[in-house]
Amino acid sequence: PMAVRLGWAAFDAPRGSLLVGPLIFAALIQTGMRSLFAIPVEIRANWSFRLREPLRLDEAVAGAAAALMICGVVPPVLVAFTSAAWLWGAAVGIKHAILCGAMAMLLVQVLMRGADRVPFTCSYTPGTAHIGKLWPLYLTLFSTFTYGMANIEPGLFRHPSAFVIVSGVICALTIGLWWLRLRDAKQLPNLRFEEEPADGLTLVSF
Repeated sequence: PMAVRLGWAAFDAPRGSLLVGPLIFAALIQTGMRSLFAIPVEIRANWSFRLREPLRLDEAVAGAAAALMICGVVPPVLVAFTSAAWLWGAAVGIKHAILCGAMAMLLVQVLMRGADRVPFTCSYTPGTAHIGKLWPLYLTLFSTFTYGMANIEPGLFRHPSAFVIVSGVICALTIGLWWLRLRDAKQLPNLRFEEEPADGLTLVSF
């Protein structure tokens, strides 16, 4: 490990290996929660949702996105700011927190794309996530989101204009996906309570 080879000198400047922690934290929390949403707590209890389906379906499914933001964005951002500010000062801490927060918010929109059910109320069909076949894709996406972003952060810290551009692009993508998600949610004919065996390809089964 770098800390063993270089000692305390490894922490003198921001490095990708030191910055990646909050992004891994965010990715694991969000994908874990997204997977848990697909598992029914008590499938027979969903009759209350079936009998009295909410009038605003977009609001009914928005709670899952809010939960991801609270649990999968706020804690990683706090960790990012605290760790970076302690090691390299408040300015780096703020920049690191902004980038981690933007990436975590983008991940929320990606994972919630196509959400059409209330968490824990839909039947579960094992194997719909296609983990056995698609694990190379999942691993590539995870590595790009975490280590890929962390490795370019030190360069962004040194170039304010590049930092603004990259942050702006991430925020623009997040807003675009958020708008598409809300549009699709408002067009839902009804909530789903039965999992389809041949569900379409998704990043994480919901």
